[in-house]
Amino acid sequence: AAEKYNFNKLYGILPVQMRTVIQARFLLIAVSMLFCELAAFLIGAVSEMLHIYRFEGDFAVGIGSLLTYCVMMFAFMLAALSFVEAAHWIYGQANEMKVMIYTFAGIVAAALLIGLLMHVHILPSFAQLGKLLPESAGGKLALYAVLHLIAAGICAAFCACTVKKVAPREL
Repeated sequence: AAEKYNFNKLYGILPVQMRTVIQARFLLIAVSMLFCELAAFLIGAVSEMLHIYRFEGDFAVGIGSLLTYCVMMFAFMLAALSFVEAAHWIYGQANEMKVMIYTFAGIVAAALLIGLLMHVHILPSFAQLGKLLPESAGGKLALYAVLHLIAAGICAAFCACTVKKVAPREL
């Protein structure tokens, strides 16, 4: 079966273990998300320096808000992509569409729950959330570092669970 599915070869030449391939895929997800975040921040910084944001009217945001949103989206997308990658390896490619539908339904349900909790004032609204962030640059950088570490931990946890679940299938 290993020859049939080419589990013992990487790109047809190198003998590798399945766990190494899985770990490489999760590392690829984490590094590519980090590069996307850095690119978004770089575009935002250039926009700030060239004052391009002044054309946006009421939607103009400063570079601090942009960095906050970049970090929050990085953490969320890294967790979501890690889950989808883990589900792909565990449940197989044949069930991938079902996993994507369940993932999307879960994200929509979580967004609706968060919106409802904000509406009934159990959670602070997004406008109030900006007031809760630290004012100092050092405090913001510490918060961003913690968010990155949490996202990396989630990715590593999904990777470890996937390797543990899929390793017995290797021949």
